[in-house]
Amino acid sequence: MNLNTVNIELSFTIEDFEKYLSIIHPTGGTRTSYMRVLKYMNFKNIFSSYSVTEIENNFIESMKSQKFIDFINKSPSYDKKGFVKATKNKVIEFFEVLENNKSIIETDTRLDKKDFFNIHRKIEKRVINRKTIFISSRYIKEKIKANNKYFCQINDKDKCRYFLDKNTKNYIEVHHIIPLSLQEKFWKEGINLDVAQNMICLCALHHRQIHYGNKKAFNEVFEKIWKIKGDELRNISPTITIEEIKSYY
Repeated sequence: MNLNTVNIELSFTIEDFEKYLSIIHPTGGTRTSYMRVLKYMNFKNIFSSYSVTEIENNFIESMKSQKFIDFINKSPSYDKKGFVKATKNKVIEFFEVLENNKSIIETDTRLDKKDFFNIHRKIEKRVINRKTIFISSRYIKEKIKANNKYFCQINDKDKCRYFLDKNTKNYIEVHHIIPLSLQEKFWKEGINLDVAQNMICLCALHHRQIHYGNKKAFNEVFEKIWKIKGDELRNISPTITIEEIKSYY
């Protein structure tokens, strides 16, 4: 990020950060630990940063303060358990959400199975730093991966590519066929796009082909997706067509 052309609206506050934590850590325990670390730092200095490098440098300086040193001496578990480093990483993560103008973030909140398919399930959103951010369920995505046994639903033996992830399962990604960036538009009709009908498991190659392929490569994959998921997508919106969805990309 060029500091000479910084967007002042990217400046954020500790209150903005706490709102963000309330989304990704709704149960509160981890959130409390992060906020306690910041309490003993010069967080105003950290939250006036305009780049990842500044955030990291300001964290290092704040850790040298006597107030923070006394805190760690009294509560050494915070340092031993990695909460200080994790807090810094979370602040950077939030900064990048704002910097990259992200409109979607994921949460691990558990849902009932019936909610996986409920297109009228109330959408979750928060306003942070004057920006509306929609919340997507990582929980549904993980269930869909497991249901598909961690294989690409395109199921092309010649083109699907896999490698093992950290859990020694096939690395697989879940793609929202109607992009979640259109959530606000569809919610005007009471439709939640973050549902199983609108998701498909793709290997990394096919997922990249959707987002970065030329017209021929895109159509090749998308027509296969439509054959697999077309009926389910019409359950979301009965009049939707493959051409309409293609126009969203």
